[in-house]
Amino acid sequence: MRILSLLPAATEIVHALDASEQLVGISHLCRQPAHAELPRVMRTSIDSDHWSMGEISRALFRALEEKRPLYELDEERIRALAPTLVFSQGLCPVCAATPEDLEGSSAACARLVTLTPRSLRDVADNIREVGAALGLEPRAAELARSFEARIAAVRERNAHAQALRVAVLEWFDPLWVSGEWIAEMVECAGATPLILKPSDPSRRVEWSELVAGDPDAIVLAACSMDIERTRRELPALERNPHWQGLRAVRAGHVYMMDGLRDCSTPGPGLADGLERLEAHLVRARLSAR
Repeated sequence: MRILSLLPAATEIVHALDASEQLVGISHLCRQPAHAELPRVMRTSIDSDHWSMGEISRALFRALEEKRPLYELDEERIRALAPTLVFSQGLCPVCAATPEDLEGSSAACARLVTLTPRSLRDVADNIREVGAALGLEPRAAELARSFEARIAAVRERNAHAQALRVAVLEWFDPLWVSGEWIAEMVECAGATPLILKPSDPSRRVEWSELVAGDPDAIVLAACSMDIERTRRELPALERNPHWQGLRAVRAGHVYMMDGLRDCSTPGPGLADGLERLEAHLVRARLSAR
């Protein structure tokens, strides 16, 4: 099997299933396997490494307004790789390539598996789905059960915890609050997600909504960014006159997480992210006593 993964979450699942040697190409955001440096078959005009969140947002808006594609596939390289299985996603056209991006591509000749997770249960099902596509059903079933058990353990440990009100910010300029599986992670950790529930998709919010909610704790989990990259974006929050007045900021209950690995990549790593989130909220509860 020759796997082309255009989705970081699918790549993470392939790694976790010890099937990395079947990967032949990955997207610009996917993690490289330990055994080789794989070709990246997707490019974007959005420079997320050097542009600020505000610059990225404005560039995305212009591209969408002008109906320009956000991603470009390296057709020559894909033809040479001759994939037999392609992983894509149907959740967010901004975050990764979608099936529509593959129309007319050489990758369209391969079997396409589209993942669209919106909950932690969906993530476990995606693990099983990727395993089935690779012919690794027993291994995937075991990995999914382990993932589910870790989620359940966190939920049980925090079933009677003090219900802090928590806002997870995945973008700072403009403000975006996390919903779906990230809001569900907050609930699993015994807290109440602010503004958005697990049934709600992540969305842009106004500062007035955040101020009105006045969370007990704020988690900074920038979408597809690690902690170092997130730290560079803090001025976008700190220069806003409302920031220092928020209850969570005054109490020192602002926690930074690796958005890419812990929250925005819906794969097995979410269990690690949930346990880190739990640890942050335990500290917030202890200091609030």
